[in-house]
Amino acid sequence: MVIATQNPAEIAGTFPLPESQLDRFLIKANVGYPPLEEETEILRKDIDHADALKLSPIMDRQDILGLIEATSKVTVHNDILSYITNIVRATRIHPHVELGVSPRGGLALKRASQAWAFISNRDFVTPGDVRSIAPYVLEHRIIAKNGAPGSIVEAVLDEVKLPL
Repeated sequence: MVIATQNPAEIAGTFPLPESQLDRFLIKANVGYPPLEEETEILRKDIDHADALKLSPIMDRQDILGLIEATSKVTVHNDILSYITNIVRATRIHPHVELGVSPRGGLALKRASQAWAFISNRDFVTPGDVRSIAPYVLEHRIIAKNGAPGSIVEAVLDEVKLPL
């Protein structure tokens, strides 16, 4: 498991990852700045990088593997699989897309949807789960001709028919 960060303001000495490597990251989340109250709390607690060295693990390897196994058992109905496939394929034919989502991206969307359902205390995936997590899973897998990939993902989600 790899968790990586990237600060777009400090790119000296770093290089953008090629599409084939970006495709291997399950989710891309833009964190942004904290809300006012949380930022004030950071100042109040005088949090710095040395504090990270004092952190203790909250899970061990077996806990993580157990969660992965439990998540993989979340049911994905065939209609939801078709819905995911239709979303992925729609990214490939969208007029503003140079390169759409790969089959690996479809698998990532399925797995992330299972995880979203799992943390929502359900043992099955809904179309809403797919829609909720899709922007985080698909945006970094699309090369847009012009414009932002995020708006393309939203447009595709609006165009693809929901399963009944």
